[in-house]
Amino acid sequence: MREKLHVYYWSPFVSKVATVNAVLGSATTLGLYSKGKIIPHIINVAGEWNEYENDLIKNNIKTIRLTKSNLINNLNFTGFLKSRIVYFLLFLISFIPLLRLLKKNPPDYFIMHLITPLPLILNFFFSFKTNFILRISGLPKLNIIRKYFWKL
Repeated sequence: MREKLHVYYWSPFVSKVATVNAVLGSATTLGLYSKGKIIPHIINVAGEWNEYENDLIKNNIKTIRLTKSNLINNLNFTGFLKSRIVYFLLFLISFIPLLRLLKKNPPDYFIMHLITPLPLILNFFFSFKTNFILRISGLPKLNIIRKYFWKL
């Protein structure tokens, strides 16, 4: 077992939401109050965390650049249809890189915040030496597909 615990945050966001501050606050607090025993990492999937780079450095939060894509950086994908298209594109471009990351450098904990189907599917089909944590804010709207996955 490693001397320090590594925690990865999966939170690819397509618009400015409260989750950004929640992730930053959580990762900062985790690193600060663990006195260096826990190392937080934020996975930057497609440029969404680029503008927070100074905050991440200042708070000793490591960044993992998952893809070379800047699909999300400085773009606004509000609206149901646009956001769903971007979610699907993010799923496609990050499937293999995330799988490789989790196999090559498995964290002790993997916290999922947004666009959670990808890590959930990877966790279902592959065996990782990682504890997955699904973080949900509020009451989820359960359609048929979500009900199925919720039961799993």
